Amino acid sequence: MATTLRRSLYVGLGGTGINAILHTKKMFLETYGEIPPMIGFLGIDTDKQAFEKKLDANINGEIVKVELEQYERGRISVADPSKVYEREKNDLLDWVPEKNVGYMRSLENGAGQIRSNGRIGLIINADIIKTAIQNRIHDIRQDIRSDKYNVVANSKDEIHMIFSICGGTGAGSFIDTAYLAKQAAGLIDGNNSAKIIGYALLPEVFKAMQPTGPAMKNVKVNAYGSVLDLDYLMHLDNASNKVNFKFSKTNKLLTNETPFSSVVLVDNKNSNRITYTHVDNLTEMLSVTLFLSAGEFGNSGASVLDNIESAKDVTKVKNKKSWVTYLGASEIIFKGGEIADVYSKRAVKSLIQKILSNNKDAADLANTWINQVKIREHQADDLINLIASNRLKSEMEDVDPENVTQDIQNFYNLIVESDEVFTNKEKTILANVMTELEKFIQSHINEPNSPIISTLNALKNIAEQVKVFRAEMINEEEQLNKSFPTKESQLTTAIKELKKYNSKWMKFGGKKSELQSDVKDMVHQIAITKIDLKRHIVAKNIYDSLLAQLQKEIDKIAEIEIVLRNVDGALDIVIANLQNYTNKKVNLFDIDLGLEFITSLNVKTDEIIVSDFINSLPSRNLYNINNQDAIAVQMENYTRTLPQTRAYEDMTIDDRLRELFDKQDGSFDKILEDAIAKANPLIDIDKQGFLEVNDSIAKQFYVGVYRAGISPIQTTPNFRGKLNATERVDYIPTGMKDRVVLYRLEGPMPAFAVSTIVNSCETEYNMYMDDPQKICPNIDKNLLNAMIMDEHSLMPGDELNIGMKYWALGWIFGYLRRKTGNYYYRRTDVDEKRGDAWVSLQTKRRDEAYIEFRKQIGKLQYMYDAYLQKTIRDNTADARNKVADAQSPVDGRAKYFNEIADCEVNRTTIEGPGYRDIKNLIAQEEGYVFDNLLNTIESYINK
Repeated sequence: MATTLRRSLYVGLGGTGINAILHTKKMFLETYGEIPPMIGFLGIDTDKQAFEKKLDANINGEIVKVELEQYERGRISVADPSKVYEREKNDLLDWVPEKNVGYMRSLENGAGQIRSNGRIGLIINADIIKTAIQNRIHDIRQDIRSDKYNVVANSKDEIHMIFSICGGTGAGSFIDTAYLAKQAAGLIDGNNSAKIIGYALLPEVFKAMQPTGPAMKNVKVNAYGSVLDLDYLMHLDNASNKVNFKFSKTNKLLTNETPFSSVVLVDNKNSNRITYTHVDNLTEMLSVTLFLSAGEFGNSGASVLDNIESAKDVTKVKNKKSWVTYLGASEIIFKGGEIADVYSKRAVKSLIQKILSNNKDAADLANTWINQVKIREHQADDLINLIASNRLKSEMEDVDPENVTQDIQNFYNLIVESDEVFTNKEKTILANVMTELEKFIQSHINEPNSPIISTLNALKNIAEQVKVFRAEMINEEEQLNKSFPTKESQLTTAIKELKKYNSKWMKFGGKKSELQSDVKDMVHQIAITKIDLKRHIVAKNIYDSLLAQLQKEIDKIAEIEIVLRNVDGALDIVIANLQNYTNKKVNLFDIDLGLEFITSLNVKTDEIIVSDFINSLPSRNLYNINNQDAIAVQMENYTRTLPQTRAYEDMTIDDRLRELFDKQDGSFDKILEDAIAKANPLIDIDKQGFLEVNDSIAKQFYVGVYRAGISPIQTTPNFRGKLNATERVDYIPTGMKDRVVLYRLEGPMPAFAVSTIVNSCETEYNMYMDDPQKICPNIDKNLLNAMIMDEHSLMPGDELNIGMKYWALGWIFGYLRRKTGNYYYRRTDVDEKRGDAWVSLQTKRRDEAYIEFRKQIGKLQYMYDAYLQKTIRDNTADARNKVADAQSPVDGRAKYFNEIADCEVNRTTIEGPGYRDIKNLIAQEEGYVFDNLLNTIESYINK
């Protein structure tokens, strides 16, 4: 059956985003064995090292490296950004905050936690990145004609962007990348064929990793600046002023469209106080949700975020839109493959134990072979008799006294074989012995019962006995050599005696015969001795050669034993790591049901047949073992075929959950409760006193199951019974046989309700903005000025008018003025006659003066509140008259503009080109004066 997925592109920004999409890619590979054609990936970073990360994936039992291919990499490095800035500062880079210019650095190894640095890298490479996004979108939009895959019907393409808003690269590039993606996907100007979804990591996890130090100094202010920028842009609509984005000389975008369809903010703790202390845990959790997002949700082609997005209009709080979505996920895992892996490795140890067992009598094996090849020489003469007999094949005839020496030599030549003959005998016997030795080794080393040790010990026993035999040969040879001179001397004397009496034979005939007999006897003895010496020399040579070969074979088989014991020892470490999970991170969102299996596996030793293993070897021979890595692989290849290994390999999460459910011991329910708790969304909500927050938030629970309709999670009432009766649950078939995924998605809500941002980051952000020595955490000075002009704040309601309130009151009550063309504000806490009482706003333009004044209002408002309260209370009637004057029409125009505001341009000029921002500011001032001024004055009177 074909797998149905939606077209999805996963874009990772910075190291955090790249890590998340790598894990997502791994999940697709492990589930489908490949990347489906409608799925794409793109990583974007300034740091080239971020692209070098690789993950291990188990694809059909084979461990492969997962990485981003070259076409999936988008480098946004800039070798010398300072020079680039000097060249482009009046056009392409006119947005860089002045405070950040001095912090520019090489953008080849990261952005240094400065958002504007990351954005410079993106802008300079914007055309390249846009092309890369277009190419990846083109890839996933290819026509798919396959029996393996279908595309979700009636669904929009989805571009998922993952990033941190706390550093430099991701936080600096995510807004522009979103708009570039909209251009690439054809979404600008009303095209609605795709949606762009952002996933942003909040700062708490980074602070948890390293609470102090320079690496974390900007994470909170960058996060607040990012959310403030994003909040402003997510409030854009058709009535908003358009925002200008300059990506290149030819690509300049003026838009009032929001950058994202949805934005998911990811904190590091949920309502159950389950806390993530490393970013890798969060990126891996995100990868689960990203993987699920490609699945089919019902028959309508709905996306996981569709229900959330549909709630935007009913979750507004006063004038603040709700655009923040949040999520949580957990997994119930049973990795049969990992259990099979441990089992097969432990089975290898059992196989080695069988091969290296010792339950045979080595002496018996050795003696049997020695007797068989007839080389025994201790209490036997097997070898020398095999070489030659020491019995004469004929006797010497009567000795001719006149020719006795020649007769003796002739007899020796006849009886004692030549050295060449003995050399050939040596070769023949030795060849046979070596052949039989090889047969002995091959027969015993490949026996199913105690092959290695019994063979090794038998060879050692043979060698020890051969040493004894050789020593006997040497000893006997020495004795023969010692006896030889005596026998030669005796023969010489006998010959002399025979010759002496030869002339007297008539007289002494009997004596002559006796002497002849003596000579013959001595010749016989010497011949036997000569033969015996040659026998011993040949035997010693055979023993020497045999001992040398035995030592080689002993060393060879001993090396095989060492190799096997090394494999066994190495497996101890590997198995310990697997059993203790020390070779991988334990994710807080995981509930691993395989732990008890891994720690208590018992190998079925009767399944392990040594002969079957030997037959599985390429050479079918243990003798050829010589490489530790190779034999380890071959052994595990064999144990992978064992029935129990295959049973674990085939076991699914559903099988394991069904076992636990059938036990009825409460363990199944406990697992469900833990998984539900872990899946609570990662967000800390602070309503900031606005009770309507959360009232209309949409809540969606997705459960990813291996196959729809058969998981005990879905088929038993236990899971559904632990949820709120009104909580909607969708079950999604994932094809992942090793896990069930619980995925909670909630929202939307306004950004001010994110406790981490408002309660943890805002104070630090304000400190940075007030300090000229610290960086500006906002992405764009022009955008920041627009936010100030529009009185943009994260907070709803009256908080939005705070700057305008003090600006308008300043002109009415005299602590603002324009002198010699420049704008000034007065310090009301000192005597007006002091030289430092009036502070210049450093500009002759009203709109720029207001922006600078708005930046200072955080530290000025308390001073002005005290001044206004005293001034208004001391002369209430005058204060009310001032309101009346400011609000009274003069010739159809507001008196405020003509007599109070002291603007540098008149009504006619303000309508001309170049004064749009001043005109908009005056309109805001007049609007405040006519709509809010009286209430403001009365509030001071009544305090």
